[in-house]
Amino acid sequence: MKSNFKKWGIQVLSLVSDRAKALVKLGNSSYLNVISMPDCFHFQQDIGRLAGLQIGKKHQQAQSLKAELTAKVEVSKTDQEKEELERCINEIIPVYGAYREQTAKVNKTIHPFDEHNNWSEGAKINKSLLRCVRKVSQLAEQIGINVDLSKATKVLHQIPDIVKGIDSWVSNSQAKIQTWLDHDVISEIEKQWFSSALLPFLYWQLQLNRTKNGRSNPSLVEYYDTRVQNAQVITLEQAQALNINPQRQEYLAEMAYQMANSFQRASSQLEGRNGYLAFIHHGQKGISKKKMQALTVIHNFDTKRADVSTPAQRLFKREFPDLFEFLCENVTGFKEPRKRKTKPLKYTRLQL
Repeated sequence: MKSNFKKWGIQVLSLVSDRAKALVKLGNSSYLNVISMPDCFHFQQDIGRLAGLQIGKKHQQAQSLKAELTAKVEVSKTDQEKEELERCINEIIPVYGAYREQTAKVNKTIHPFDEHNNWSEGAKINKSLLRCVRKVSQLAEQIGINVDLSKATKVLHQIPDIVKGIDSWVSNSQAKIQTWLDHDVISEIEKQWFSSALLPFLYWQLQLNRTKNGRSNPSLVEYYDTRVQNAQVITLEQAQALNINPQRQEYLAEMAYQMANSFQRASSQLEGRNGYLAFIHHGQKGISKKKMQALTVIHNFDTKRADVSTPAQRLFKREFPDLFEFLCENVTGFKEPRKRKTKPLKYTRLQL
């Protein structure tokens, strides 16, 4: 891997994975010697296994009981039993709401910029995540759910690596911006605007675009949308105050977009491809090697983001020909379709 990366002019700065041992090992000094950051999605899933699944089941039961009591279906229950059910319902539903708030807070915390669009500090992120996990455990115990120590340990062990991943990206980005300043790529005024306004604005815009499933979590979409609007206002105001001309704004915006896009906290693209391949494996009892190679080519050279870029373009930072047009121009010699032999119709004459 190192020799190929060096040949292609690529430097690996960090890894993001679901904590599979083989993937975590790639970050060790004997391999790539980089930070290995836990995947945000799987980290939240581990919090769900810690207590969220059981809290969710109790919440569903409480909702069903609430519907029954409202409809007065349970006529056989005594007043004392109904009061006990109402007390249980009134306790579980708020706990579920508080649990959802903590999981949303985890999502809002794992970012390289804080609520004021300043560079995030690792100590604050560590403290905030620990507080969220502790609160989730307390909520579970509040409604009689025993927290598994091994699951809690698994969650807590991931927090330091999450902090290292964010700190590593922040330090690398700051060093890159300083290098631009030292080599007169940007001026001191442009550096100030780039770091404090433009980069956070484009980062939150990317996060909003990635949060597509707004129906299941509309509050998170609303949060990112608010961050984008506030950052946009600040960016435009500072650009006018610092008298940065439109041409330089576009030039710096392209640099900021590339930098903001380099921060990855989830391996969703790879997981989505693996999920699709698993579905194909399950439905067709396996995939041939040739079909696997074809699917890999399609994924790398034909799947496109909202900015119409393919994974190969983003990795090698150059354009590639359209896959369909390339096949039409270069792949020839297809065999003719098999011709069916026409068979005469057989019939039996009626005997009168």
